[in-house]
Amino acid sequence: QGLIGHNDVLAQLSPLREKIRQLSQFGATTRPGWFTEVLGLSDKIYHVADNIPIKPMDYLNKANYTVVIERGHGPPELIVRLCVTSNVALAKCHMMSVFAFSR
Repeated sequence: QGLIGHNDVLAQLSPLREKIRQLSQFGATTRPGWFTEVLGLSDKIYHVADNIPIKPMDYLNKANYTVVIERGHGPPELIVRLCVTSNVALAKCHMMSVFAFSR
């Protein structure tokens, strides 16, 4: 999870970032129910107070988001054909094609 905003809202985000930092420090020691339910943190997911501003486009490029989203639409260049013998297998193939298109 992260907070992304333009330069005009960074000043307004600073108090929120500070409050999240305080809550994560308190929750890390006591482990109340809200620690996971509200902040989404756990023993395996930690809060990292990274107050270095990053531009939205830089953030998307760092995660390769623009590369994936900006791929061409339409059928893929390489087509895979599978022969199936049941409706369950056919449904599985259809679901795989839906998920493969988004990547």
